[in-house]
This record gives sequence, C-alpha cells and structure tokens, in this order.
Amino acid sequence: MGYDLSFHAAQLLVLAGVGWRVVVAVNRLAGVLKDFPPHRHINGSVVYPDGFVPTAVQKLKAET
Repeated sequence: MGYDLSFHAAQLLVLAGVGWRVVVAVNRLAGVLKDFPPHRHINGSVVYPDGFVPTAVQKLKAET
C-alpha cells in the first residue's frame, strides 16, 4: 500500500468514526427533545414552539 492510499484510508476511518459519534449524538438529542420538548412558561401557561407541541394524553382501557 502506498503512502497516499494508506493516508486516505486512515482519513476515511477517522471521518467514519467522527461521523458515527455525530449520528449517535443527534439521535440522542432527537429522542430527548421528543420526550421533553422545549417550552416556556408565560403568565401561568405553557407555550411550545411550532413542531414541538406534545400530543393529547389518551386513557387506556383496563383489561379485566
């Protein structure tokens, strides 16, 4: 393997490692934002930004 080929192979491995860490971090952030959306408290009411409003709470029927 020549110097150029080994250098580019190492470069691709480093970029793949960094890319993997970025993907994991973005997935974690997306999961946290989905479970705990950002919001503000204004005069006793909760205001969510567009796209982050949580869905309505549903009651589940108890099986007997």
